[in-house]
Amino acid sequence: MVDVNSDSRLEQNHSTTKTESFRLIKTTQLLIDVFIFLFSYFAAFFTRYEGIPDPINLKRMFLLLPGVVLARMLCFRLFSVHSIAWRYVSIIDAATMLKALLPVTAGLFLGRIFLSAKLPLLKLPLGVISSEFLFVLIGTLGVRMTRALAYELSGRDGREKKRTLFIGAGDAGNKLLEQLGRGVYPEIEVLGFVDDDPSQFNARIHGVRVLGNTAQIPAIVERLDIDEAIISIANLPPEDLWRIINICRGTKIKVINCHNLFELLFDDAGMPDVPLADSEAGVQEQLQAFKALTGRDYDATAETRYPVNHPYEVNKPFSDPEGLSGDLLMAAGTMIKLLHLRPEASVLDLGCGSGWTSILLARCGLQVTGLDLNPASLETGRRNAEAIGIPVTFINADMQDFAVDQLYDAVVIFDALHHSLRERSVLSRAESALRPGGKIILCEQNYPDEDRVGILTHEAAAQTMRKHGTLEKGLGTRHMIRALFDCGFELATVFTAQSHYRTWIVARKPRLGTEAMRNVMYTSDFEIVLRSYK
Repeated sequence: MVDVNSDSRLEQNHSTTKTESFRLIKTTQLLIDVFIFLFSYFAAFFTRYEGIPDPINLKRMFLLLPGVVLARMLCFRLFSVHSIAWRYVSIIDAATMLKALLPVTAGLFLGRIFLSAKLPLLKLPLGVISSEFLFVLIGTLGVRMTRALAYELSGRDGREKKRTLFIGAGDAGNKLLEQLGRGVYPEIEVLGFVDDDPSQFNARIHGVRVLGNTAQIPAIVERLDIDEAIISIANLPPEDLWRIINICRGTKIKVINCHNLFELLFDDAGMPDVPLADSEAGVQEQLQAFKALTGRDYDATAETRYPVNHPYEVNKPFSDPEGLSGDLLMAAGTMIKLLHLRPEASVLDLGCGSGWTSILLARCGLQVTGLDLNPASLETGRRNAEAIGIPVTFINADMQDFAVDQLYDAVVIFDALHHSLRERSVLSRAESALRPGGKIILCEQNYPDEDRVGILTHEAAAQTMRKHGTLEKGLGTRHMIRALFDCGFELATVFTAQSHYRTWIVARKPRLGTEAMRNVMYTSDFEIVLRSYK
């Protein structure tokens, strides 16, 4: 077990180091700006007078120097220019800098026109005013763009880049390329687009050229030695998706489908307006639906499920060889691979039931804690673990409200979140239990394009609720992604495994000193998931 106080001290020390480093960088950037202000001011005078100014203008130069430099610094602060990350500078940032420079230049120009003739030393020549503005603009913007270019060319973290082709040069491809340019998935190098719109041919998007149409993909892949293709088309019809996949099938490349990504990405406006199942109104609606279907009030502590040592639970996942066993075993393999943890890493298995997933992970060398509200299921798990000599810690608690006594490397919620009345409470507690940079893995029996949220009303679900007293609800992938983001997670990757009908969502708790990136990617490629969380 991990000492929370010790871990907290380590996190605090790390946070302090990050803060000190951040302050040093910002101080250096501030000093560079001051140097540019000084250089631009002097250069404007020396350019205007083609050398050292005459004594009167030399006196004017030094008299106004402090005021001009301080005014420039004040405007940069008022317009939050120093909060702009140099390595991510964009056209919007350049516009902000222009707005910050204009007030001082306008003030000098108005002073030149309206100040009394009795104050000649306070009136700068128009040539000096215009030259100083141009020098400051070129200097401050130029140094930032140079830093951004150096960051782009450096390869960021030294990892080998994947030579990537984007399929689709519309708004979706434009947005994704812009996001990649800001440091998301830095190992991707986009070499070009393909698009079936003839008007797009040879167009350039953020400097990346449209190379041809989808029929030319094999030739482009061979010519440019492409490693992977990303389908960057929003809401691509299935027939077009399979046509593109079949074209790519004869090549060596991996294909990543992001067709539903873009209506989820980037900001709240892009998030789907799905119902909040765990709002107070949503909770009451669920309780009413449960009572209407079962004829009784919902009580999580009264769930019956199976008694201790019931054969089905003892032998799970091997209990149903003609039915679910194959699916559960394939899902278990997917879970282990998605976790991708070092031996002895710590895992919290929320809603573990009889603990078969906890025991499986412990057999892989992980330190596992299983948590569930049902005492009989936990006792079955304890006996199974003891019978084979596998150390697993089992905790009897509600996953919506449990005490966090240690921090974990990963949290797993396998086929359990849909039993909770308040799923955001579960995810919030999971976030509290994770180390910074730790990941959460959700697995539910939903499809990526499914939006259903709330109590399931079909007869099979109703029978289960009547028999065991458990909630059976649909969450919808989009709803779960939104809930993850609301609880502070980032980088949600929706993994769809072709071998079984479950959908997986992998997300991460932001590392210390970093801001959460609300990005979503759909993929069926393990490698894409794993490298996203390194």
